[in-house]
Formats: sequence, C-alpha cells, structure tokens
Amino acid sequence: MITEACHGRVVRTALSSMSQCARNASATQTSTGRCLSSVADKPKIAQAKVKKKEKKSKKKEDSGHRDRITDILIKAYDAPVKPIPKGTEEEMAERARIAKAYTVGMFKRHNELMHDYNCKIRMKNHAIKMLPRNTMWKEEALKIDMSPEALPPIWRRIPMDSPPIPGFDISKFGTPDEDS
Repeated sequence: MITEACHGRVVRTALSSMSQCARNASATQTSTGRCLSSVADKPKIAQAKVKKKEKKSKKKEDSGHRDRITDILIKAYDAPVKPIPKGTEEEMAERARIAKAYTVGMFKRHNELMHDYNCKIRMKNHAIKMLPRNTMWKEEALKIDMSPEALPPIWRRIPMDSPPIPGFDISKFGTPDEDS
C-alpha cells in the first residue's frame, strides 16, 4: 500500500490485498505494513474557499432600466463634437469676416430694439407727467384695464411651468378668493 498526499488528504493506493488497517477509513497503511495514525488526529489544513460566481439575472433593474429611445438620445448627446474642417487660409479669413459681420449686425439689431423700447417708455412716462394732477384723466391713464376686450385672446397659449394636465378641472379646487 502506498500513501500519497493530495489536496491535504491522505490517499491510499492498493498494491496487493487490502489489510484490516486499509479497510478502516480513518487510517492508512505504509509499505512496511504498519498502520499510520488516523487522519482525524492530524491538524486540519485550512483550504481556500471557492468563490461562487454570481449569476447574472436576465431582468434589468428598474432603477437602471431605460428604453431604447432614451439610450439613443443619450448617445447622441454624449457624441464627441466634430471639429470644423480646416480650410485654406483664404477660407478661414472669409469665415472670420462672416462671423465678425454677423456679430456686428446682431449688436446693431439688439441696440436698435432696446432704443425703440426705451423711447416708447420715456414717451409714455412723459405723457403721464404732462397730465394735470388729481384729475380723472391721470387716474384713468394709470388704471390697468382687465376687461375681456383688453386681455389677450383666450386661444393664445400662455407659457407655464408644466404642460397641461389632461382632465384637470380648476373648478373642482378652491380658488384663493373662496377661502372661508
């Protein structure tokens, strides 16, 4: 009988007939026929634990789940910006001239619009100052007309913080004037 060590265990290999010692599961026999001590009497050797592989679930997590369109949009937003193709010196000079002309034109347009607004506001304020004090004319001039004819048309869309909510009816909720 020959003994071998395999992964911290004693393994028996039979060469001839098995002896009584060899039949005992807790003892081994040497080649001289002597019985070795039990494997259980020796200190145990710590074996490295095998890490189990985590199985990937086929379901995606709800928090990280996005639809196909959202993924496409994210990829489009994150796409690198393509640089402007380099042109010849003449093309680059022409592009610079066009950019400067555009900037100057937009400044002029903005300044003309702001000048027009300021002139109208100054004229309005001057006209209000020219009205006699403590008269009905000045009171009427400073009054804000809230009649339906003076307001914008009902069909005009007014910008809001959120889109319209389908089926929402304001009459089901109390208005600030109705608090009692």
